[in-house]
Amino acid sequence: MNEKKLYFLFLFIFPVFFILHGINENYGLIPAKELLALLLKYLLVTAIISSVSWLLFKTPQKFLLFSFIMLAVYFFFGAAKDFIEDAFPEFSIRYKIVIPIIILGIILLYLLLKRLDLKGKQIGFYLCTLLIVLVAFDVVLLMINILGHSEKEIDMGDRDQRLIENHIAQTPASKPTVFWIVFDEYPSSISLKKGWGYNNPIDSLLRQRGFYVADSARSNYNFTHYSLTSTLDMVYLNRLRNHSIVTIRDLVRGNKSLAKNNVTSLFESQGYSIRNFSIYNLDNYPSEGILSFQRTPRSLIDHQTIDSRINKDIGWNFINLFKKDKKSADSAFYLQINRTYDSTYNLLTRNCQVAFREQALKQTPSFFLIHMLLPHEPLFTGKMELSALLLEEIVTRKLSWSN
Repeated sequence: MNEKKLYFLFLFIFPVFFILHGINENYGLIPAKELLALLLKYLLVTAIISSVSWLLFKTPQKFLLFSFIMLAVYFFFGAAKDFIEDAFPEFSIRYKIVIPIIILGIILLYLLLKRLDLKGKQIGFYLCTLLIVLVAFDVVLLMINILGHSEKEIDMGDRDQRLIENHIAQTPASKPTVFWIVFDEYPSSISLKKGWGYNNPIDSLLRQRGFYVADSARSNYNFTHYSLTSTLDMVYLNRLRNHSIVTIRDLVRGNKSLAKNNVTSLFESQGYSIRNFSIYNLDNYPSEGILSFQRTPRSLIDHQTIDSRINKDIGWNFINLFKKDKKSADSAFYLQINRTYDSTYNLLTRNCQVAFREQALKQTPSFFLIHMLLPHEPLFTGKMELSALLLEEIVTRKLSWSN
């Protein structure tokens, strides 16, 4: 095997290192199938960049160096951008400037390598050795994470579920059906009354039926995942580094913490039927509702690549780039998205109603988790009626309420 072919094969160590490093940074947070999908994507990107470089350069050292730099730009663009903006908060990287600079840099790099004489240089040896050392280091770190069960550090709530150890064996005198309904970004009734003079009709509806309404409820946290994890685990979250800053990693940690919690485990031990219409998957109870954050775990790694970062930050500019009337096309595009949301939430409401009736006929205790994006964007209006229908269905079927 000649030197150039050997370097071509060595370049495929780069995406392996990138994936391994991402696994160690986010151990236990990214599903195996997502990791496999990302690895295949990065191997394809490496193959494309290496193949183009193969055609551009005849010298093995030039081929390897050009490919290595291109892959470094691709994989570490997001990390470099974040580092610069964190180091210089007043400085904002604008894509209309940085993209032309990257393109110009690639052209200058190509012209420079064409002129340089790299024959006999040990560039190939150093770069290949660097990749092997980096992979070996991350393999050792991965073994430490596996043997040390670092995945336990993910859960922000009651990791060992010790809070309910003494309650699982107890049999309650009655087993009422329980509804836990989250109205996302919905303020308390007292704040609506003070701020806007609005009396919530849902509260009156519930009180007339004998239900308890916590009209002055407040959250200890500024973020939905934190509030839900704390509520369902019935503990305060003492492992948060900073309550005010929410990252992609926090989103995934919140989902993982919710997957197994004290409340659902306790209901499960008491023979309850659990119906999950929330926006999260729970262990053994995948969402029957609108599942959010499906692609968030893979973003922990993929968000660092240049294509993913550009798509997230400015990709919306390119949706109807070649349409004659782009503004009208964009408006129609987002209007259709909102119509899809509206249709989806109508379907969610109907499915919840069907589930209520099914469980009422079975005469078995049930625990319903329901998550409504009210008044969360893009559903600022029009969903109060749906939510009222849901509550009307609950109370008119004379199902018991527990808060």
